[in-house]
Amino acid sequence: MKTFSKLIFILVLSGCGPSVDMASFSEVPATAVEHPGANEPAVRIIFHRDSFTNLEDFLSFQNTSFKCLGDMTRSYQVLGGDYSGVFGSSLNPIAFADSDTGDDLHPTYHPSFLKHVSVDTTRTYYAETVPATLQTDACSKRADSVPLPPSPCADFDPPISGPFPAPSPLLPSGTSPDPTPEPPSTPADINGLEFYRVRDPWCLGQGSVDPIDPELSKAYVGGVNLDLDRSKLGDREDLLMLITYQSFVEGDAWTYAMGPGDFTRLRVDLIATGRALDVLMNRPQPRVIGDLGEFSNALAPPILVKKIATLEDPFPSLKTESIVIPLSHNALIDRIRIERIRGTYQLYQIDLYRLGNRSIPAGS
Repeated sequence: MKTFSKLIFILVLSGCGPSVDMASFSEVPATAVEHPGANEPAVRIIFHRDSFTNLEDFLSFQNTSFKCLGDMTRSYQVLGGDYSGVFGSSLNPIAFADSDTGDDLHPTYHPSFLKHVSVDTTRTYYAETVPATLQTDACSKRADSVPLPPSPCADFDPPISGPFPAPSPLLPSGTSPDPTPEPPSTPADINGLEFYRVRDPWCLGQGSVDPIDPELSKAYVGGVNLDLDRSKLGDREDLLMLITYQSFVEGDAWTYAMGPGDFTRLRVDLIATGRALDVLMNRPQPRVIGDLGEFSNALAPPILVKKIATLEDPFPSLKTESIVIPLSHNALIDRIRIERIRGTYQLYQIDLYRLGNRSIPAGS
């Protein structure tokens, strides 16, 4: 009986990695689909509004396959320029080739091991628009009867000038942070840099935990999902992740009243979702709430496999952290989740590098 159980376990795990040639006991390399960039050993994700679906895209009808906000449309080569190139630098980021020239949002190909990237979005509508009229309304909180409206807690820092006016901040009825927030005087907000940002004071009631407790209701929203295709990675292969972001703390860099313990906390989790791409791309926003809400549905909620790092820095400086993602420890891991526990931060870039394929040592 024990032998049979072990055999079933091996078969389940082997389904998520490359096959093994039992005659030579060596790995058969994972097969990549044939498209530009498919065999790239690394990918760069720039968290600028031009690289993701955002609300401004859908104020007029778009001929596109994207239906929800916060989905990645463009990925980049790591040999090109970084996030700073979006400001017209001579070293511009190099995007992978367009995957669908007929799509109005110009999505690009990406390396085959990266299935999808999405961010939590809470600013899901303009108050001036009519409900059930935007293409993204099926994924929007305004399609639900919820007591707390969406707010600009997590969004893409819209430009100061543009074709559409910025929406008025929405706060839960009868409540507001103390003191009432004013537009923050960070460089990102002054200049409208258009990168993904999360502003803690605006996150009241937007999280997935205890809407009654004001502090807890601001937690666990404003995170990032990096979904992987494990069939395109070796079962002994890991990833190296470089994340570039800026947290804001008490002091001149941020005008909201903040205490000494209110610096940004981000956590890196490894998740097993078992979901196909079409399912991942139709999750309601903010997606962490949609994931947790599946307990009553046929689909099982994602499983937290491992917490591998906490990014907690009391200094408001731009920083790049490097984290090894140990995929080889569990063949069911198919998502890297950057979970925002609390705090205010701006996310610029994530690079993923493949560490492998590593063959099985001879004689092992």
